[in-house]
Amino acid sequence: MNLTSRTVLNTFAIVGFCVAANAAEAPPRLWEVTGKNEQGVTGKFYILPVTHNGLAAEHDDYFYRTVVPIAMQADLFLHESSGMLPADAPACPIPFADTTENREILGKAHADVARALLNIIPPAAAMPGDTENDRLQAREASRIFAHSLTRDLSEYGLIIAMGSYLTKTQESHPERLPKADAGYASRPEIARYIAYRRQKDGKKANASIDEKYDLVNAYCGLGKDRPRYLQRWLALLDPTKFAPPSKNELVRMDEGFVDAVRDKQLNGVLVDALAGYGDAPIVCDRNDKWLAKMKQNLGGGIRFYALGMAHVFQPAPNDKKRCDGLLLRLEKTGFTISVVK
Repeated sequence: MNLTSRTVLNTFAIVGFCVAANAAEAPPRLWEVTGKNEQGVTGKFYILPVTHNGLAAEHDDYFYRTVVPIAMQADLFLHESSGMLPADAPACPIPFADTTENREILGKAHADVARALLNIIPPAAAMPGDTENDRLQAREASRIFAHSLTRDLSEYGLIIAMGSYLTKTQESHPERLPKADAGYASRPEIARYIAYRRQKDGKKANASIDEKYDLVNAYCGLGKDRPRYLQRWLALLDPTKFAPPSKNELVRMDEGFVDAVRDKQLNGVLVDALAGYGDAPIVCDRNDKWLAKMKQNLGGGIRFYALGMAHVFQPAPNDKKRCDGLLLRLEKTGFTISVVK
């Protein structure tokens, strides 16, 4: 298995975390869904709305005492994932428009991903008699190796790779992550934490709710917005420049999460945090597919879905472009939604 493969598999690894003492207390937020599909099959499943930030408000007593045990007992755990290695992500059918700006964005994207990989490659073991020149040559060999592994990645392959390098850095080299203040510590994303716990306990039934090419197709469907989307996500995920939120920003995001759970609706705080998720290919088109799967798979064992809040809840009141969230759509089709206390 090559280094890229090992790095991607380490996406499921976990790092230590601390819960901020001043984090807002979130309401219960695991929904049990019961009902009958068009074929007359009855069943139930669970939906947990999550952020992709690992907020302190998500890592609370309710999560560990109520959510985790149910997730561990589920027959199948599903979350958002590309389900592919970086090298497997195909190129978009239509390339970027050939402009100077787009060429610069793509060139920088490849350089940044190669640099992030180089940052996690262990240095070559020192040998007796090694000189400074020997060490420089070994590092140059590592740089060339990192470049060779990333130079042919597609646009979406670059995003997958950068996300896996951030997780690997959080796991193995937390000291390499810049800190906004002395009190900040990385916390794992909730969906990745559950997947890790289940895998660690021998529960192999973890899967992506997305089909293999759904996410890359959604990305390719962004059209002229694709270069900016690529630029934004690589900047957010880059472990060599990872800028954790300030203490005030963390508190604000926690409060926005609590308000969204209470109202079952996104708000201005989370819309800012989830910028880029309002595009129809990223949210609405995938919701259509997920809703059909949820209904189709009733009766096939208990399923637990950990899905982004932009998919689960209603859009912010001033967002006229977005579609209804999954909870409301399930209620409209006759399912009973009840929160697990």
